[in-house]
Amino acid sequence: MPNETTRYSLQMRPVELSSQSDDGGVEMEIVAQPNGPGEAIRTRSRQWLPIFERICTLLSSSPFHRKVMHRTLTAGVAMHVLDRTNGEKLLFSEEEIAALSLDNSNAA
Repeated sequence: MPNETTRYSLQMRPVELSSQSDDGGVEMEIVAQPNGPGEAIRTRSRQWLPIFERICTLLSSSPFHRKVMHRTLTAGVAMHVLDRTNGEKLLFSEEEIAALSLDNSNAA
């Protein structure tokens, strides 16, 4: 049974697909790393924009903040979800992660 008090930091990372059949596309790997003991929750998706939009909505991101995060990801750089006011990693509960549509069945 998952620990009710475990909080997770989120990282989004573009992953290039090398398979010939994948046409060199990009997937987004989203990792929810526990702040303490426990297993990470991992998922990959080519349709990452809806999850990105939900994260931006959850953070009440300004248009500038959204643009910076989107450019970071499309440049191929991993992005931690950070608090805009102090730069620290934001921590999310399992319920908040589920609301972002990260599937617990993909736990690493």
